[in-house]
Amino acid sequence: MSDPLLIIDNTGLQNMIIDLEKQSAIAVACKQRFDNGLSGQYICFIMISSPETDYVIDAITLALEISSLKKVLESKNILKVFCNGLNDLLSLQKYFQLYIVGIMDIQIFYNKCFLKFAKLLF
Repeated sequence: MSDPLLIIDNTGLQNMIIDLEKQSAIAVACKQRFDNGLSGQYICFIMISSPETDYVIDAITLALEISSLKKVLESKNILKVFCNGLNDLLSLQKYFQLYIVGIMDIQIFYNKCFLKFAKLLF
């Protein structure tokens, strides 16, 4: 596995989007910072992985360009995999007006499968 690609400029972001548009599934996670000051909570990094490449997007530096991720994150043809992603989804909506389509949350999936399995055991 190679090191993740750090996306810090619009050219890198656009190249990443071209790659991600070819994928049938990607994994998405956000790293958020909580500030007790006036700003409250904000996204520092957005991490997106395809089967071949891991990307780390500097969401502070690229705050004005993040909306170009709509092509990927709002595409119904690409499955977006999150893990316990409720806060990530809400933050992406609040700060970047990104409304994710085609989501699978593996934490919810695991809980539903485990509970169904546990009922069969007892």
